[in-house]
Amino acid sequence: MKTIRRSLAVTFLLGMLVATVAHAAEVIVLAEEDDTERPAVILLQGKILADDDVVFEQKVAPMRRAIVFLEGPGGHEWASLNIGMTIRRRAFRTAVADRARCSSGCAMAWLGGVIRYIGDGARVGFHAASPWQGSREVSASGDARMGSYLATLGYPDRTVDFVISTPPRQSRT
Repeated sequence: MKTIRRSLAVTFLLGMLVATVAHAAEVIVLAEEDDTERPAVILLQGKILADDDVVFEQKVAPMRRAIVFLEGPGGHEWASLNIGMTIRRRAFRTAVADRARCSSGCAMAWLGGVIRYIGDGARVGFHAASPWQGSREVSASGDARMGSYLATLGYPDRTVDFVISTPPRQSRT
């Protein structure tokens, strides 16, 4: 009984440690839009977690024009696709800065931009969906969601094929 309690306590503490290490993506407004044609400048940086799409939506709600700089390893599929849809619905532009990396869900959000920029030496990487983080398996339903998202944004079938043709845990730029 003592061993079970100790195991549960250790499991609980490890879970708490992991929960404190997992940080949501940061959504930072670097510059406000002005009354001229200058757009707001937003930075979305880090791993995208569930509900980061809600935070993103709240931050950009008052903005009419913006360019969203993205950098990160991706993350939660639904949140990433929802961020991309918000970007497209708001007709924002997206960018990956010089030498920055944006892959997986980050890259899917980047595709939401009505105009997309890639800086010198920047990397934007795509791969098929996986059922959970770190999995090497392909999620057919996840790939279907990505295909539907890309079709909604107006991308052709060959773009969907390119995105889902690389296995999870790899990246194709």
